[in-house]
Amino acid sequence: MLRISESTVKRWQKGIGVSRTDRLLTFRKLEKLMSLAQDAFEKENLSSWYHREAWSLNMATPIDYMIKNDDGIEAVTSLVGRIHWGIIS
Repeated sequence: MLRISESTVKRWQKGIGVSRTDRLLTFRKLEKLMSLAQDAFEKENLSSWYHREAWSLNMATPIDYMIKNDDGIEAVTSLVGRIHWGIIS
């Protein structure tokens, strides 16, 4: 989703180099999604949920949908929010 290599992440961890702004925004979106998902699902169900097909994501898994669609993170975050509030669509 972020289109970054493992070596880039390792450089960031060492404090070498700076992430591009668009990647930082994507990190923040993913952080928001993970926080919301942790509230919506029990810990043992969270991981498996990301790999289940979802009707509202055109029968794609949330992981695949996020990777293949430009608005994927936002769509999955919206779906998790609806699940969290009991709004099944």
